[in-house]
Amino acid sequence: MRTGDIRAVAEVLKSLTILAEIKPLSYRERKMLDRARFLLVSELAEAGNKSAEKVEIEIDSALADSVKGAKVRIAH
Repeated sequence: MRTGDIRAVAEVLKSLTILAEIKPLSYRERKMLDRARFLLVSELAEAGNKSAEKVEIEIDSALADSVKGAKVRIAH
């Protein structure tokens, strides 16, 4: 996340969201998850000229799909 690359931030958010479905996150992991979410929402809202609320809904939907896919891969 230190690089400022939005794709890296999105990958951190995705990875930690999936990990949170597997086990409780540590305090540090939770803070990183929250920070990644904040950065991604604010960047996408600004770039897309959308409200933060609308971007959050879109991100939540995409994350739900990722978590669902990860659970299928883990089960097999």
